[in-house]
Amino acid sequence: MTVVLDTQLNLKKYKPIKVPTEPNGFTSHNSLLSSTLTNDSDKHDSLVEETQELLDARKSLVHDLKLSRDQVHDPMISIDPRAKISPNLRQNRSFQICRKRAEKVKTIIQSYYEFIELYQNTVHYDDSDPQRPLYEGVEGVFNPLQIIRNRRIRKKYDEKLTTFPLGDYKPPSRVFSKYNRQHLIWQVNLNEYYTDITWREKHWHELKRPNGELWFPKLDSTKQSPQKNRRLKSLHEQLFVGFDGEFQKEDDDSSLDDRRLSSLARVNESSASLARLEHYRLNSLKRTPGHTRSLKSDEDFDTPYTPSSRNSSIDKLSFLSQGGKSSESLSPAHRTDSEETGNCDDFADQKKMFKGLQSKLALAQSRIRIADYNREDIIASRGREIKRQLELFKSTRAQTSQISQSLQTTINKVDAILDKFNQFNNAKSYKIEELLGYCDRTNGEINTSITLRIRNIQEKKDQLSNTNDEWLFQLVYSFLENLIVLALWIVWIIVEFWRLIKRIFLILMKLLKFIFL
Repeated sequence: MTVVLDTQLNLKKYKPIKVPTEPNGFTSHNSLLSSTLTNDSDKHDSLVEETQELLDARKSLVHDLKLSRDQVHDPMISIDPRAKISPNLRQNRSFQICRKRAEKVKTIIQSYYEFIELYQNTVHYDDSDPQRPLYEGVEGVFNPLQIIRNRRIRKKYDEKLTTFPLGDYKPPSRVFSKYNRQHLIWQVNLNEYYTDITWREKHWHELKRPNGELWFPKLDSTKQSPQKNRRLKSLHEQLFVGFDGEFQKEDDDSSLDDRRLSSLARVNESSASLARLEHYRLNSLKRTPGHTRSLKSDEDFDTPYTPSSRNSSIDKLSFLSQGGKSSESLSPAHRTDSEETGNCDDFADQKKMFKGLQSKLALAQSRIRIADYNREDIIASRGREIKRQLELFKSTRAQTSQISQSLQTTINKVDAILDKFNQFNNAKSYKIEELLGYCDRTNGEINTSITLRIRNIQEKKDQLSNTNDEWLFQLVYSFLENLIVLALWIVWIIVEFWRLIKRIFLILMKLLKFIFL
């Protein structure tokens, strides 16, 4: 006797479909495979294990290929026996998906190598030496580390790179990472390769080397060279450039004091100690006899008198008087130590100030000699330039006079032509007005004649449209009208006949008067 067993598979996703109890007392449950099993329990266990392995393999394959549920044939459809399975359609769909992904990977790899080639071939050459790159070390070299260093410059200016179509793909380092938000600073994507070439065209002077220095710094000696070398270079340039910057370096002693105070401030940050040191130094300057001698020795030299030196001396005197007043309250124990240090500092300051004055004197003398030597040449060159400008002015004035005469003649001709045209226009306009008036009169006559004809036609129409009853009235009216006309004619004939008789009588009377009288 064959019995349908109650078979349930321990699957993770699919559950058996329960069927209601049949009339014969047996209950049947359809599993996922819808198969009828025998009483052999070994075969049943092996079938369950094989099915579970197949489902696990299928699940892992779908996960590896990253296929969605719609792209994979659903096993629930196979439960329905009426469903038609189309393996060709499933194969074609998977083939199209694989082909699209392969084409995308091919495009990404191809663009990657194209960008590498573009980095190596994009080079600006110098005009003087076509074989030498203008930006050597950066152009013609594929260096992803330089792109990573450029990120900091872009972040400084808050600049964002534009994204091209394939620039938003996820590399394997992000896809297979277990973190959702990755921050891989050593990774350069295609978007940076693509946009960094055009971005660096405007930031050549800001690109940095691996050691932090600039690749191509701007040619600005005042910002790149140290303080001492910069001062020496400015003094050297003053011999040839001109009178620029003569009064920029006069107060060397004040700058030295500032540097000394700044160095002391770095060692000890106490403001009270700095103020105390300054008061001691000024007090020693006031009381040291060697200071007056050094000032007298400086006055023996023929130094040029400048307003800035006078102002600085006045400021020093006022500052010394203030320092002397404030230093009276200090203790004598600190005063002796400060006098010794102040004497050394003052001697060094005076020595440096003396050297600065000597350099300025030599500079002024060299400028005077150069000006005296080149004075005649400058005057001659300026005279030639003035003569050339005067000749040019005269020639341009003659040319403008000739051109103005020709323009005046052409203007006179144009005025004559305009006068003739105005006369012709006035005559023709008068004739046109006459013709327009004649046309208006003729139009009026035509309109009146047309209205009369229309009225006559309307009257005839009215006559024809009248009924037979009105014929008698019309006959009477016509008879009366003719009678009135006949009477008027008779009266007119009588009057005319009377006038004729009267004229004949008058003529006869005049004739008789003429004959007899």
